[in-house]
Amino acid sequence: MDDLIIMIYHLCASVEVLIEEGLSGYKDHPYKIHFAALSTYAQTDPEFQLKFQEFSARCQALMMKIMKRDPNIEKEFEDFAKDI
Repeated sequence: MDDLIIMIYHLCASVEVLIEEGLSGYKDHPYKIHFAALSTYAQTDPEFQLKFQEFSARCQALMMKIMKRDPNIEKEFEDFAKDI
């Protein structure tokens, strides 16, 4: 149940951020615009592709630590993606 709440919160927060960044008011949903940009950059910019892969791997590792209730999670959040 906690995982479902985290996922719902993440989706809502993500849409809010995309709207705040100017991706509202278009015919397409902000996610569609966002994922189209990710796909385009990943195909045309090798450096972006590497950074995005590293970011995705770190997101997965961080989610696992959250689910396992890692006692050092605050430090993990502070250090997350600092060098990407």
